[in-house]
Amino acid sequence: NNETFLDEYNSLCHRVNLGLIPSSKSGWHLAIQALRETGGWLHVHENVQEGEENQFKINLIESLTNLWIKYKPTAVSIQVKHVQKVKSYAPHINHLVFDVHIHQQ
Repeated sequence: NNETFLDEYNSLCHRVNLGLIPSSKSGWHLAIQALRETGGWLHVHENVQEGEENQFKINLIESLTNLWIKYKPTAVSIQVKHVQKVKSYAPHINHLVFDVHIHQQ
């Protein structure tokens, strides 16, 4: 559990890999706290139903924005720069990686 090490890496990371599947959502708050105050990259792994990729991307940006405001209350820009299909996880469910760039405005 990386939460026990948050004091050691709080605001130090430029890149965080959230490789948990089927969902990495439980680690998003830690990833935001780990990022430098100026931002960085998150690589968000998630199993997503086919056809729901765009809605997931919208929800991801909204959730990360809210977490940024909670933990680092500054203006921020959050963009999904790339989505990579890793593999089919189950029928009509794909393991995807969302490369998210976050930078302070």
